[in-house]
Amino acid sequence: MLNLIDDKGSALLRTHYRKRLATAAAWLVFILCLAGLAGLAPAYFLGRADLALLKASTENAAAPAAAAALASTTEELNLVASSPSLIEPFIAEAVSAKVPGVSISDFSFSLSPATLQITGISSDRTALVDFVSALEAEPNFSSVDLPVDNLAKDSDIPFTISITLK
Repeated sequence: MLNLIDDKGSALLRTHYRKRLATAAAWLVFILCLAGLAGLAPAYFLGRADLALLKASTENAAAPAAAAALASTTEELNLVASSPSLIEPFIAEAVSAKVPGVSISDFSFSLSPATLQITGISSDRTALVDFVSALEAEPNFSSVDLPVDNLAKDSDIPFTISITLK
């Protein structure tokens, strides 16, 4: 076979052929990416619309529950603020039952159910058990709960006692 193109021209033709092939491949990739984006666009916009609806329904559903919780808390605060003497006798009984070696650091009160929590530190187990026994002897306390894990240490025992009021 007779070759009419010299080596330099043949190399130049191969170079041009490879450039055209690379250009065609780049155009093919670009067109495929555009087609993919066009196929995903409806799903993207539908998803955004669903997200907006979900946010709106969540905000509307949460508002009544938050309002109810706020009203309940406000009612409890008003009750406690209007009659502090409601709690004072119970706190006085708890303080009068305190034995040596027990330090009370905090009281907390809950209306439903009517419970009083006492937090503090006891010097040893014996003082803590004596304090719980004294609280159980009080007539206005229906139950006194001391978690067992509060008795794990021998000295300097932090405790939380829950008292259910009558």
